[in-house]
Amino acid sequence: MTTEQQVAVVPASQVADVPLGQRPGGARTVMFYHRETGLFSPIRLMISDSAMLDANTPPDHIAIDGHEHDENSQRVDVSTGKVVDYQPPAPSDAHEWNGVTRRWQLNAATTAKQAAQILAREQIAIIEASGVRAARELALGQPGALDRLKAIDAAIAALRTDLAPPAAALTP
Repeated sequence: MTTEQQVAVVPASQVADVPLGQRPGGARTVMFYHRETGLFSPIRLMISDSAMLDANTPPDHIAIDGHEHDENSQRVDVSTGKVVDYQPPAPSDAHEWNGVTRRWQLNAATTAKQAAQILAREQIAIIEASGVRAARELALGQPGALDRLKAIDAAIAALRTDLAPPAAALTP
């Protein structure tokens, strides 16, 4: 195989931001989109011999020049062949579309719930560590030790309410 016929499949994160006409050896980068849905494949292909394109095009896909298309927020309108903005389906009800980043992100309520869960776990760990001393004191028969253990258990139980899944998550 000669140098002109070598084909490199390059992950999107490693594709150099070099214009097509300025690549060494006349290499070009192509992306692929599904012929029926217009959705981009994350595969980028850098080739210097256009004859190799057909052999490296995924089934049911069409090649399009360039690597600047965003497979997460763009697709090809198959009726016109033009790249258009696209909002994929939400991963869950806990997500909202961010028009600036053009990505799904967790909504504020879910983010707040996650932060509360992290804080509750940290507080529970601290309180449980204090329970070791109370348990030792109880084993040694020191007065008030049982009351301290019960207070520790009550504090942990109160924090566990922050760890419960939301009511919507419990419904099928």
